[in-house]
Amino acid sequence: MPLRATLLLAALLHAFPALAEVIPLNEKAATLLNKGLALDAEGKAKEAMEHFTEAAKIAPTASAPLSMIADMWLRASRGAPVNEVGQYRQVAGTKARAALKLDDRDPVAMEVLRKLSDGDERKRHAPSPAAEQAAVEGERLFSEKKYDEARAKYELAVQRDPAFVQALVYVGDCYFMQGDMLRAEQTFHKATQLDPLLGQAWRFLFDALLHQGKLKDAEAAALGALAANPGEKPNWMRVGHLMKLTTQQKLAPFQLVRKAMFEEGKIVVDPEAAESDAVFWLGYGLALAAGKPSASPFARELEAWTSALIIAAEGGKADQITDESVRQMLRFHKAGQLKAAIFALLYREAYRPEFEAWKKAEPDGLKRFVDTFRTGPL
Repeated sequence: MPLRATLLLAALLHAFPALAEVIPLNEKAATLLNKGLALDAEGKAKEAMEHFTEAAKIAPTASAPLSMIADMWLRASRGAPVNEVGQYRQVAGTKARAALKLDDRDPVAMEVLRKLSDGDERKRHAPSPAAEQAAVEGERLFSEKKYDEARAKYELAVQRDPAFVQALVYVGDCYFMQGDMLRAEQTFHKATQLDPLLGQAWRFLFDALLHQGKLKDAEAAALGALAANPGEKPNWMRVGHLMKLTTQQKLAPFQLVRKAMFEEGKIVVDPEAAESDAVFWLGYGLALAAGKPSASPFARELEAWTSALIIAAEGGKADQITDESVRQMLRFHKAGQLKAAIFALLYREAYRPEFEAWKKAEPDGLKRFVDTFRTGPL
């Protein structure tokens, strides 16, 4: 059965410090949600969906039930008949966007949309059946707020499979929920050492550090989360929250919508784009079309942006562009930070090889980009 620990209500509560205070879940809806999570962990998808749907009806202003429904539709799409996959994914996206309208910090909804737009996912360690079973039992206990018992199950999962880092994160999560921030910190820190690319471990470490007032270490944890995966918006939320605490400045949102595509040998430009913007996006589409088929996804993306931005700048048309995200990309390019911008703001898992090489070559690259431009895909 699939491990559903990432969808525990705790994941929502940790989406942002003190988020528990603003999630509008009444007691009955929370009970339905937790029961649904337990059923999902047991592989009873139909029953879980029924509980999430009922919770959404009872708490119409809560994002959590909708985001759980969105995630279930996305997972179901992977086993759906080929002719129905598109419909499943469309429903998943619709539910996720609806959840974000209720709470724009819902991490499950954000993750659903990220997966829908980014077809590549990093392969993680598959736990042994015995370890997974112990973790599933831990999830049920955790949803019932029996944190000592849940922690024992998660620890058993780690004993059965030491490479099962996700279970170790939930050991720390139990400490966190009990208010033992030091042990939570130590456990999350160990998880980041075992799997530096597990963004959730870094995020939870950030939360534990922030609760202890360890702002310098929290900054390192937030940057560690970004380095794990810049495409996960909850990682940027930590960066933005810390920036607001330490500098009283907000992280400016970067919201790019590509208005040109090159698919099946055709360049398609959004007909509703402003004329000056359409000219830029046509150049971007032409650059994509001219890219070498043998080049990596990141190399093609970098070349397309470089070519389109150079043409816009040298052709004297840059000032006529109205799309703020494109204007920002022009600024990044002029500052010699286009590669960093693509990694930080437009990341896809297909860029992983070049991203890892870039991090080794420029270990402070992400921090420098954030400190300089103070923007993120929020």
